[in-house]
Parts: sequence; structure tokens; C-alpha cells
Amino acid sequence: MISASMAWLSQLKHVETYGSPARDTKEIVASQVKWDMNRPLVIVPERKVNYKFACAEAAYIITGQNRIEFIVNNAMKSFAEYGTDDGVWQAGSYGPPFVDQVPYVVDVMRQDLYTRQAVISIWRPRPYKSKDIPCTLTLQFLVRKDLETGEDALHTVVNMRSSDVWRGLIYDMFCFSIMSAVVAHYVGVRRLGSGYLHAGSSHLYNRDAAAAVNVVQQAFEYIQGPTIEVMDVGDMFDWLMGACSLGDREDCLIALMGGAE
Repeated sequence: MISASMAWLSQLKHVETYGSPARDTKEIVASQVKWDMNRPLVIVPERKVNYKFACAEAAYIITGQNRIEFIVNNAMKSFAEYGTDDGVWQAGSYGPPFVDQVPYVVDVMRQDLYTRQAVISIWRPRPYKSKDIPCTLTLQFLVRKDLETGEDALHTVVNMRSSDVWRGLIYDMFCFSIMSAVVAHYVGVRRLGSGYLHAGSSHLYNRDAAAAVNVVQQAFEYIQGPTIEVMDVGDMFDWLMGACSLGDREDCLIALMGGAE
């Protein structure tokens, strides 16, 4: 399995090279990205990933929050524009549907660990007009045995209507892996497998094209990153927010790297 770093670089190069013009982007229609959910951090120095935001967003989701101030205060002030007048990230917050549906997923997987029915829906029927229509449609969790070791691993299949390869994919791979680690803990599976992200539109905005070309040309090295652990929501939240609370993105990354096995 390939790390998130390698998966992201590969997809970025693919879209930048082969994407077709679509509005203000280059776009690949019906694209798949596969990564090792044990290695979900993209660590490519040229990209300057906001690790504080990655941690805050993942913590926000797994605890079911929808108050925009949590993200604004902990990581990214620019997100304030997406909230409603009462400070709620109403339509696009993944946390409430995730927390609401995890008990169902855990229940069906405890009844049949290898079920094909463990699906969480983020998309709501007939979504109302909003600044933050969710990009993610569904997550499906599948436990399967590794053919070589015979051990169970949890794999996650994510369906997205839209995936911004430069600004969004980095953080999505991390968040989906963290969500999967929480589910794995509650169903008693000790290791993660692959994440599969299917995007109706995998795209690169024209405004990011020059930066993307620079990274594709210069990023010959990348760091595998820490192996995340399967743990419950409370411990995962503490780990994420402990890293997020540090001074800057580099301090946050060092803290995350300290969690490597």
C-alpha cells in the first residue's frame, strides 16, 4: 500500500497532466485515489500543509461538532465565511451525520463483521441552498482478511461528488482515515487497510496550477509519516487537539510524528 504522500503526489500529477478544461479547472471525471490509511498524513515540504487544520477538522468531525468557531479558533480563520448567521456550519459539517450513524455501522458490523451494509451517508436528500454543500456523499466500511497474514483490516470506500486535488484531498485522506480508526476501534478491528476515494470530479483550479506544477517538478522526496493507532473517540480527540494546540504547523507536525510507532 502507498502512503497518503505518494497517493497525493500521483493524483496531483495525473490531474495536472491529463485533466481536461472544465470551467475554471483541469478535471478528471470518475477518478479513484487509493492510499494506506495507516499513513494518512501528506508530508511534502513544498506543499506546506496546514497540519493544525488537519487535526482540528478531524477532531471536529469525530466529536460531531458543527459550530464554525471551533475550526476558526483552532486552525483557520478564513472558514468563518462558510458559517450561517448563528455560527453553525449547517449543511457541510460531516460531524453530525457521522456521529449519528456510527452506532448503526457498529451494530451491523458486530452482527456480521464482514457485512456490506456498513454505510454512512453525508449527503442529505434535496439539500437546501448553502455556502457549504458537502463534497462527500457516502463512506462504506469493509472488514476483510489480509490474504498473506490472515488478519482482519478495515477498508473504507468514500464516494465524493467533488474533490479538489490541491486544497481538499490532502485533508480528506487524513480525516477519512481518522474516522475509520474510530470505527475500527468500536468493532474490535486492530488495523486499518486501504482508503479508496471515488470522485465524480477530481479537479485542480487554475489559480493553483502554477503551485501544483512547481510541486510536481520539485517534490522528489516525501516522508512516510506516522502510523496512526486505532483508538476511541476520546483518546483520538486528545491526540489530535494536543498536536493542534502547539504553536505553528511545524510544531504540530513534530507532535504528530512523535506519535509514530
